[in-house]
Amino acid sequence: MKDTCELCGSSGNIEMHHVKKLKDLESNGRKEKPEWMKRMMAMKRKTLAVCLECHTNIHSSKYDGKRFVSANVG
Repeated sequence: MKDTCELCGSSGNIEMHHVKKLKDLESNGRKEKPEWMKRMMAMKRKTLAVCLECHTNIHSSKYDGKRFVSANVG
């Protein structure tokens, strides 16, 4: 498991955010996809290593993407 949040770059308290299928991200019905969702789609991964704060915000639909850490995709 990674020790750095793939969204904000913080370390410690890292959890894995999972989706069942990548297809679920593409067809979730939202007009504008949140940054965490765009990141998972770009990486073609069903998991994302995130800190507790980002994970909580993702599940409560409060992740604003402002702390998104730019990283190489691929």
